[in-house]
Amino acid sequence: MAQLNAIEKLHNKFGLSNPVRTAIVQAALETIIKIDPPRSWPREDKVRFARLDPDIREIIAKRENDRDKELRRLQTKAAEAKRLLNGTEKLVQQEAELRSTDDKELRQ
Repeated sequence: MAQLNAIEKLHNKFGLSNPVRTAIVQAALETIIKIDPPRSWPREDKVRFARLDPDIREIIAKRENDRDKELRRLQTKAAEAKRLLNGTEKLVQQEAELRSTDDKELRQ
């Protein structure tokens, strides 16, 4: 994609038509560059995604991938926090049971 961007910039600099945006080049790019739509998107949005320029699809796919990674990281972190909380609750419960037993023994 960087090479295509360089070709575009060079042609734009000299006021020439952009060969990268021609239908034939776009069709060739479609066969070479496979950018799948985000998995979480509904089917109708995936169809619309396929009609976007490859540049736009690449940006969207990267952002979605980054979002998915961050979501998985946060889900893992939440699961760890939940495990720690459950462990702490068990310790508190055990401590309360021990104190209750100690109190009963002292009263006798």
